[in-house]
Amino acid sequence: MNTWRVTYLLPRVELANAVEERGLPGQYRHVNLVSARDDGEVISQVRARGGVPLSVTPVHPPRLRLRNARSAARRERLLQAMVLSVHSGLSATTALQRALESGAVADDDITQAALTVLRAGGGFSDAVRTLGMFDESTVAILESGERTGRMRDSLQAALDHFQKRANGIKAMVGAVTWTLFDLAFAFVSIVGMRFSLLPSIAESGLKGQRNVDAAAQASFEQALRMAFIVNDAAIVFTFVLLGVTAFCVLGHFSQNPELRRRVDAFLRKVPALGPALEHNAVSASFTVAAAMLRGGVTFPFSAEVAARATQYEPAHRLWTQARERVANGLGVVRAMQSSLLQTSEMLLLASHSSQAQLARVLGDIATQRDALAMSASRRFAVVMFLGSLAYSGIAVLFTLWVVYLQNEQLMSASQGF
Repeated sequence: MNTWRVTYLLPRVELANAVEERGLPGQYRHVNLVSARDDGEVISQVRARGGVPLSVTPVHPPRLRLRNARSAARRERLLQAMVLSVHSGLSATTALQRALESGAVADDDITQAALTVLRAGGGFSDAVRTLGMFDESTVAILESGERTGRMRDSLQAALDHFQKRANGIKAMVGAVTWTLFDLAFAFVSIVGMRFSLLPSIAESGLKGQRNVDAAAQASFEQALRMAFIVNDAAIVFTFVLLGVTAFCVLGHFSQNPELRRRVDAFLRKVPALGPALEHNAVSASFTVAAAMLRGGVTFPFSAEVAARATQYEPAHRLWTQARERVANGLGVVRAMQSSLLQTSEMLLLASHSSQAQLARVLGDIATQRDALAMSASRRFAVVMFLGSLAYSGIAVLFTLWVVYLQNEQLMSASQGF
């Protein structure tokens, strides 16, 4: 169910914004938002009322767009408001409608589009998708709850997942930001040497010195050429690295599953960064499963929601396999066996004797993985800082070597003179 902006003519005034069409007396132009699955259904609705459709355009596509993404705080408050309302006895649809009518979303067009979906009988998840405020995994959790009638538990799981994901993104963005700062400082120093210091050395060279032998002159010129080559290579490497970084960031947060899978497969091989992504994904999915189990949801359904809550392939595969194994008669501990889990975590899982204890164990594992993710993020920042020092240091050393040769030959020539 999507929202469409339709402009049409009617032989009567139906809306307050209706204006008489010039050149067509008795025909009134209307502009309205309607909820329908496609533009053909919109046209049928208009014609059924005796109208003539002039234009039909989607309010926005049924996907998360950057310009519709709201601040994390605003999205979190919306989820919190719905959780409190549902706990007080309201349905999820009514809770969302009241939150929208109270101004929880600042964009009036988006608010009206979502309200149009709800008032036209659309589902809760349809309205959430129309808002375009949440990522695909959060929407998947809410859709699962709507499908099974466990909206109270799914809303809490979605809130926990959103908070966990926001913390993970904050940690990773912090590590990448510091890395880019380090790289920027190194790049500025290299550019300064390449376009200022080295040309100055090349211009001055060993001019004016009569006692400089040909071998010394050739050695100096060779070192100078090598310094230019190294600095040029470092500049090219910087642009390549920035391009790869931008591609990986966009790919990791892409709504394209295949692109996300390929980028994540590459990032998993990056030292320190790969473990950080793994710990974040395990923590987020375990948090969702723990929230569902605490609400009394069965393990198979909790595993299904946890699988839909993560796009990190190994974590998704863990929960999918766990659900299938339990369906085939295996116990939870054997069903959860995976190379993604550590031996200590498997021992914790084996210690539970009730669903409440299992929820607590999963929550404890999620907390431990949070700490590991933060530690891995810090290690990644340190590794990249040392890498940037080495990267700029090589270019600096070659330049200093040229300066040294120049000074050495100038001193020798001066003494010989």
